[in-house]
Amino acid sequence: MATLRQLKDDGFEDLGTVTFGGTVVAGDPSLLVEPLGTDAWWGGAVRPGTWRLLGKAWAPDDDLLEELVLVHAELAERFYDLYDAAEHQSGLLLPTRRIAVLAGDLRTDVDTLHAAATADAEGLPWVLDSGVVAGGIAQHPAQIAASRGLGGMSADYALLSVGFTRAPFERAETVPFVQDRDED
Repeated sequence: MATLRQLKDDGFEDLGTVTFGGTVVAGDPSLLVEPLGTDAWWGGAVRPGTWRLLGKAWAPDDDLLEELVLVHAELAERFYDLYDAAEHQSGLLLPTRRIAVLAGDLRTDVDTLHAAATADAEGLPWVLDSGVVAGGIAQHPAQIAASRGLGGMSADYALLSVGFTRAPFERAETVPFVQDRDED
C-alpha cells in the first residue's frame, strides 16, 4: 500500500490494527475509572471497524513514541487530510506514564485496566484486539487531537492522534502524498 510506504518514509511505523465498535476512550489506565466529567480521560464516538495504529519514535530515545496515531483503515489513503484537520481535544495527565486508547466498553474492565497499568514498560506499545497501551515520556501529559470523517460531515471520529511531547496544534503542517518524492 503506497500510503504505508509514504508514512514509513515520514517516520511513522505500522504497529498493527485494532477494532472499535463505536466509542473509544483514552487516558491513563489508572484514571479511566474516574466518573464522566472529571477531565481525567477523553472519550468520543468513532467510526466502527478496523483502525490502523501508527507510531512515530521520539528522537532522543527511539524506544519511546513521540506520537501515536490511530486512523480508520478505510480512510488511510486520506491520512494527511485527516491528520491536518485534527483538532485539539484534551490534555491528559499520565501518572503511570502510559496511556490506554481502548474501545469504550473496556473503560471499566478491571482486568484490562490493571493489565494496562502494570504491563512491562519495556513491552510498550501493547496492542490489544480493541485498543492499545503506549508509554508516555517523563512528565509530559498526553495531548489528544481528533478529526472526523472527510469534509467534517461525519459525526464520528476517523483519526485520533496522541502526542507525547507537544500539543497537536503545535505540529508542523504535513505534505500531501506525492507519487515520486525524489522529484522534490
